[in-house]
Amino acid sequence: MKIRTVTLFLHRTLDATALAWAGGILAKACARFVDADYEVQTRRIALAHWDVGLGRNTVAERDAVMKLIAEGCAEHRIDMCGIGAAREPEQIDHLADILTRYPDVNGAADGANDAGALDSAAIFAAARAVKSLQANTLGGLGPFQFACGFHIRPETPFFPVAQHRGDESFAIAFENSDLVVKAFAGAPNLTTASHNLLELFQQQHGAAMRIADSVAAEIGVRFAGADHSIAPSLEPHESLALAFESLGVQFGHRGTTAICGVMTDALAAAPGPRCGYNGLMLALLEDVGLAAAATRGDCTIDTLMIGSSVCGVGLDTVPVPGDITVEQLAAIYRDVGTIACKWKKPLSVRLLPANGKHAGDMTEFRSPHLCNCRVLAL
Repeated sequence: MKIRTVTLFLHRTLDATALAWAGGILAKACARFVDADYEVQTRRIALAHWDVGLGRNTVAERDAVMKLIAEGCAEHRIDMCGIGAAREPEQIDHLADILTRYPDVNGAADGANDAGALDSAAIFAAARAVKSLQANTLGGLGPFQFACGFHIRPETPFFPVAQHRGDESFAIAFENSDLVVKAFAGAPNLTTASHNLLELFQQQHGAAMRIADSVAAEIGVRFAGADHSIAPSLEPHESLALAFESLGVQFGHRGTTAICGVMTDALAAAPGPRCGYNGLMLALLEDVGLAAAATRGDCTIDTLMIGSSVCGVGLDTVPVPGDITVEQLAAIYRDVGTIACKWKKPLSVRLLPANGKHAGDMTEFRSPHLCNCRVLAL
């Protein structure tokens, strides 16, 4: 059983002492899960939404904080830092500049306003940020650190959108692709597959919830809950595409949306307190089977957007042409954001423009976190 991340949400003055404390807390929490035979993939810290966090600081103050964070994370074995979500265009601009300089840092734009409607200024600033990151980072990989989110809840442990408001807490997020493949293997129909998955969730996630409660008591930090989302794996034998094939469906063909819905029905019944997305992550470049479907032409942006309508999490690690414009990026953000605002559900968009590539070309990203596939048409 894999835990993608244990994320600690910080709400204190960020200095060397605070980062040392965070590293110690994460080490204790992760050790407890490892002792119980869970694989913990990353230790992360996340800062507050920029409206109540870095957005209140001057540019110089933010830069000073980032230097402290980079040094503290390296010293105390903190794998990643999420610097929250920004809404004001000039703050999104500076967030992108920070991500350009710190490749282990993640951040997001908040594409919905306080009334829950689309924020056009933030959306266009997010699109500009993607083009800036594409142009100013090695191999154009900067957009992997950034997303535009809509209706993202505080205490969401998955990056790049992680942010919070209020007191300190911690959350966990699962990977789950291995459980889905196991549950669907040999199942004669959707009903049996869903039942199998729910049983595995109850068993594996239930045990993790009990450990998290005891960890909270031990470290004196509130447990915010778990994001039970079905996240992808780069391991070929754990590809989500295998689960679809177990039921006789090639991912992207007829029947895909129905199976997506069944997977998320099981998520709705997962045990314990929850936070974050709790949806199905169809991240193309983080799953070799899904990437293969895109390369075959079986998966399009529209396929993934339909998945978002049945409790997916949006568009994630989707390769798009390198010459995509700010206006084209913003149009995609608006489409996904409209679904999020219509149904009041958390969705995000993380698009990866491939430098020098056009629709149908193979990407050539060089990252341990990504595979490659054909660039999707807009």
